[in-house]
Amino acid sequence: MSNNILNHQRISSILKRLAIEILERNYPSNQIILAGIANRGWILAEMLHKELLSHGENKIIELAKIILDKNAPEKSDVHIEGLNFLEKEHAVIVVDDVLYSGKTMMYALLPFLKLDVKKLQTLVLVHRDYQFFPVKADYMGISLATTYQEHVSVQLESAELSVEISS
Repeated sequence: MSNNILNHQRISSILKRLAIEILERNYPSNQIILAGIANRGWILAEMLHKELLSHGENKIIELAKIILDKNAPEKSDVHIEGLNFLEKEHAVIVVDDVLYSGKTMMYALLPFLKLDVKKLQTLVLVHRDYQFFPVKADYMGISLATTYQEHVSVQLESAELSVEISS
């Protein structure tokens, strides 16, 4: 059994809200890096990037892709693609689709802790309230109370955006 939680229209609305929150919370910083965790986090970061650019702010908004093995992040080398330079003025926002245990997000944040960034934040579309690692979402689309047996599926790769819960 599967329940559709978010449809295309609702996700688009959430992305608009998140973009405004990002701009408000990072004022007066003029440089923001959206670092999406491959694969769906990267797609979400691309979508947010377009939304942020549509607001016409005088900010430098860059994209970077974080590559790691989400099934075993502790055994994975974490690579960042597209990060040409990083200055003290940059605010970095690490983006993923779902925050469940916090393990993937924790390992994705590690490379940025070694760099001199102004601000390091996290953003997720779906927050599941089961952190086993000390990671919180600074920005979240929705928060879902789910059971361990339920699976949250985020579909961003097609024209029909959706989030579903299945047992």
